[in-house]
Amino acid sequence: MKKQKLEPFDVRVIIDGERDMGKDANLWKTVHAHFIITGNVSQEKAERAVQLSIEKFCSVALTLQAAGAVVTSSVEVQ
Repeated sequence: MKKQKLEPFDVRVIIDGERDMGKDANLWKTVHAHFIITGNVSQEKAERAVQLSIEKFCSVALTLQAAGAVVTSSVEVQ
């Protein structure tokens, strides 16, 4: 968000997921990250920042995807 010169007041993330049951490792099947951003930030710029975070910069999301999980996200600007 700093590259876009955005200054959110607060950023919260709520994570929800579903595991593959019945397997030894119980790997994650789906993971959803819901970002709640408070401040003077447009919906479009917030969504772009989250998209880049999930697809390019978050090593946890990339690791989960490499293991077969479907990682999704949503953004709420308040």
